[in-house]
Amino acid sequence: MSSPGDELAVESIVDSRVSRQAVIAACFAAATVGALVNASSSALAVHRLAGMNRPGGSDIGLFGYLSGSAAVATVIGLVVLRLAAHRGWPWLLVAGTVLGMPATLTEIDPTMFTEDLPLELVYVTGGASPALVTIGLLGAATLLCRNGFPPIGGALAGAVAGVAWLGLTVFVHAFTGTGGSLDTLHTVLAAVSLAGATGAVVINRALPRATVGQPPTWLVVAAASVAAALPVVLDLVLRQSDQVVTIGVAGVALLVVAVSLAATAGSRAVVGTAAVALINVGLFTPFALAAGGMRGHLDLMWVFALVGLLLGCAAGLNRWRAWYGAGACALLSLILLAFTVGVSTPPSDGDPYLPYAVLLSLAVFAVTASVATTGAALGPRSVAAPVIGAFAVTAQVGTAYALNLTQIGQTGEATVFNGGEATLIAGALLLVACVLVMGVGSGTEPSTVDDDEEPAGLPVNSAN
Repeated sequence: MSSPGDELAVESIVDSRVSRQAVIAACFAAATVGALVNASSSALAVHRLAGMNRPGGSDIGLFGYLSGSAAVATVIGLVVLRLAAHRGWPWLLVAGTVLGMPATLTEIDPTMFTEDLPLELVYVTGGASPALVTIGLLGAATLLCRNGFPPIGGALAGAVAGVAWLGLTVFVHAFTGTGGSLDTLHTVLAAVSLAGATGAVVINRALPRATVGQPPTWLVVAAASVAAALPVVLDLVLRQSDQVVTIGVAGVALLVVAVSLAATAGSRAVVGTAAVALINVGLFTPFALAAGGMRGHLDLMWVFALVGLLLGCAAGLNRWRAWYGAGACALLSLILLAFTVGVSTPPSDGDPYLPYAVLLSLAVFAVTASVATTGAALGPRSVAAPVIGAFAVTAQVGTAYALNLTQIGQTGEATVFNGGEATLIAGALLLVACVLVMGVGSGTEPSTVDDDEEPAGLPVNSAN
């Protein structure tokens, strides 16, 4: 007859084995971030297709197809996580990587689909692919957080955000035509992503259903679905408007609605939504500054962005991740405020590029560590995917629209160097984001759960 001690030892061994399998499945899933890099770079190919004189492309336009398909894919992904939280997220990765193939292949060979594939289909798949991969990766991050690995789950969530900026540097590389062809890179990333998604499906099948815990509630999924659809609706309404005030006020309304909908996921989700949105909008100015300062070395941008991404993921694994993310945002804010009072013209070709390269690394580090903090805090509550993948995206669009109000009464073309105004605004956004990151990360070391946000299902086991 076995003793209680023997039974506990067996349960501990089983739990340890399950946890290892969850980590392995998530590692395979992490390989699909290459699909997000390809999606960012392939935007150039999709843009080139839009400019071709060929049938297709109705009044909906390129942005309408991309944003509409992304919204639909986000809703589908969230519903899958709700209905099949255990088996669903790896299949989202498979679907996302496969749907990204047409745009990637078009980037490799622009003539591949010029006649045989409807133009709209390339638009739709190009928009749906990154949304499905993002929701799938956030599902994998939730799996890690619910099985005692919130730091690793947070780092994976942060990688999703950081890779988007890494992909943007690859887009700049492709757009400027510097550094030669990227065909090999696209091919390798596509193959690795598909292999990673397939591996995640296989490994995940061995995991017991209880490992995912309680999925997000239908209320949260419904609110996130509404939030995902709002930017598309707003685009249709404002398409014929060129009034700065109208667009700005609509942006403020969209931001308020997105943050209000996030309240269905708890108070910490509201703070996380605002933090992720403000960081991603605020980083466009330092990114533009870095691109201007590295204009003679654009082929190196991805290297420094990758450095920032890796360091940000490492920070996400640390218990002080919130301090790292908030500190990076604060430092960026001070740098931008310094630009506001000391810089009035773009960097010249003769300027050393290394300071701007470090600025780029710092920017990618900031968003990666900050979103890692948000993912680690919200993953144990199973709301990381709705918050980071839907609420924050809509809030980001609203913030970008709302900034049109700062252009009231101005004449001439606005640039990131126009009187230092853009650096001032971005610095202010990042300063607010610094406070919000500390807010969303507070009380999570060791992991605690607010009384109004107690997750149903398995208890949260945190290993920090």
